[in-house]
Amino acid sequence: MSKTSQLQEVTSIIELVLGRADELVSPCSAYLLGSYADDTYIPTSDIDLCIITRTSYEASLLRLHFNEPAWFTKYPLDLTFIDLERFLDPQLFQSDNLLWRESVLNVILESKLVFGQDIRNKLELPTPELYRDYTAPLPLEFIARIRGCLSTDIKHPVSYPNEADYYYGYVDSKNKLKLIVSIVGWIATSVLSFKKAPMIGKKSSVVNQYKLSVNDEWTGYIEDVFGLCRDKLHYEIPILENDKEALRILCRKLLSLENYYINIYGEDFLD
Repeated sequence: MSKTSQLQEVTSIIELVLGRADELVSPCSAYLLGSYADDTYIPTSDIDLCIITRTSYEASLLRLHFNEPAWFTKYPLDLTFIDLERFLDPQLFQSDNLLWRESVLNVILESKLVFGQDIRNKLELPTPELYRDYTAPLPLEFIARIRGCLSTDIKHPVSYPNEADYYYGYVDSKNKLKLIVSIVGWIATSVLSFKKAPMIGKKSSVVNQYKLSVNDEWTGYIEDVFGLCRDKLHYEIPILENDKEALRILCRKLLSLENYYINIYGEDFLD
């Protein structure tokens, strides 16, 4: 399928979602996030929408409605519903709700208004300290998730999720290559936050910003992971032997990056 045809299909889904949300509660605003907001989408990209409602009850109503199987589309919907009071609360970045924090940050940094009134001018970026505290634990969450444990169980040094596996336990049929990209992307994002580099709102921005602001021995590896797993394979498990071997090499090296992060940056965020 061509990118034009894909975008037409996705646009129709977005219009359907927003039309139904408008019928149910008439939201204040809705923002398109991620790769569809800046035309960097790939065939397996999620549709990321942040929908702001007038009340928390309306947000809960939409959350329940769009969780029905009828809304499981060809392109996965990643929908965030948040009420206006929380959305504008300057203390939001100190809350425990990572989904809300990530969505609001993405709305500020890299989003496209697709419904209602634009209220981005009422939002403020978190301080560099809050941004660091927000990003630093996230790599640990994904490092733990791929090992089937809690982040509180992570101790330096970690071992491969499954050393006997061809991809050392980093690839499975459910998540495919997404957890690899999440681990590498969040480690890069967190290192950027410690360096007080410009804040970023989506995965596709992290590679260039890391090269501009850090440019250390891990830069080439981060570029290779995104280049193979996201841009070439579109998060799908490879079929060709050359791609299999290239992915295996990246997975073998990932453990070193994980331990580097835990040792240098993550130890203060391990309970």
